[in-house]
Amino acid sequence: MKTIHKRRHHSDEQDLVFCYKDGSRFGGTWWAKRFAAAMETAGIDRKARYIRPHSFRHTLNSLLREKEYDCVVSDYVMPEMDGIRLAVRIREQNDVPFILYTGQGSEEVALDAFEAGIDDYIRKEHEKSSFQVLAKRIRVAVDKHRAEEALRLSEEQYRKIVETSPDAIALMDLDGTIIATNKQAALLHGYDGEEEMLKLGLKVFDLLAPEDRERAHQDLEQTFRVGYVRNVEYSLLKKDGATFPAELNASVILGESDEPTAFIAVVRDITSRKAYRKRLEVLHEHTSQLKGVTGIDEVARLTLDAIEQVLGFHLGNFSVVEGDMLNEIQTRGFEPKEEYLLPLDGRGVSIRAIRTGMTQLVPDIRLDEDYLIGPVEGFYEPLSELVVPVKINEHVIAVINVESEKLNAFTRDDQKLLEILAGYVASTIFN
Repeated sequence: MKTIHKRRHHSDEQDLVFCYKDGSRFGGTWWAKRFAAAMETAGIDRKARYIRPHSFRHTLNSLLREKEYDCVVSDYVMPEMDGIRLAVRIREQNDVPFILYTGQGSEEVALDAFEAGIDDYIRKEHEKSSFQVLAKRIRVAVDKHRAEEALRLSEEQYRKIVETSPDAIALMDLDGTIIATNKQAALLHGYDGEEEMLKLGLKVFDLLAPEDRERAHQDLEQTFRVGYVRNVEYSLLKKDGATFPAELNASVILGESDEPTAFIAVVRDITSRKAYRKRLEVLHEHTSQLKGVTGIDEVARLTLDAIEQVLGFHLGNFSVVEGDMLNEIQTRGFEPKEEYLLPLDGRGVSIRAIRTGMTQLVPDIRLDEDYLIGPVEGFYEPLSELVVPVKINEHVIAVINVESEKLNAFTRDDQKLLEILAGYVASTIFN
């Protein structure tokens, strides 16, 4: 009767080997000693912990369930199933390396073994060297499997990075034909999915506005020469013909002989960035009107004009600190019936901006305990608010307040632009 030993060899790499002793004429004890010696020669700690299962199937089911072994070594002829059938059974649930080690094989058995997906086939011999060969082949099979598993995990992680990237990523052959993309690329260009883009056989130049294609060809030649291009801006096309500004970074992918085999490009929609730049330029133009202005009322009026014309916000006010009160001196979107004053030790988002010296961006004023509706009641119903303090030497002298009837109406770009404007206002008042 053949016995099955489950052996755990503790080494730096934690090798786990599942071995079948075949009960041949060499004898179990002789086989175990030779095998242990071979393991030691191969650099595997030969101190073993033996667990004797109750049955062959119990051991097999344990192997399939636990998946804790690095290699399976099996004889071919065994009581309940042969080694090839065992390999097929294991392969259904586990890709652990499998070595068939037998003295009763043939060329036909070897052929069947490899067709079944067995990793290695070794003829069992009486010589001591046979066990050394087995040990080395176990090491090779385990190392190969580990390397393949590491590569698979690396590729899987890379694929996740590509698929979850907020940027469009495309792989192109040397002719510029797109051969792979992520979902964001299809979304960016208005296609239903990556499959549609690939099915159409699009070239990268098909996605460029006609006026940018010649420059793109020049950039492609540069990519061939130096291996990459960085931060180039193009006008790209959507499926419906609409254009949008984008920034592209591309690199050459080299093959084994260090020859270019493909290109990879990362594309980012810069519509928001371009809009911010444009608003910033226009804001600078408007703030030039503040030069030489001395009256605070005129400063407030020009400030709210700039907010309306450049930032597009039509509801708000400009208030100044007077003693222990905040006085609203200019408004947009409503006409207050009387002077509106807020005590600096009271409630209010603007009061909080003065007290903290920090911008207050409130996406939903209904959730802010400090919000006071004030004189706008009856004119409109604000839902979000942005308040920026005007400071001289870290001392708040005024606040610029804009509101919207929409939730979460203000962005961080809006905040930055308003803070820049507040800086101009402070400089005008100080001078």
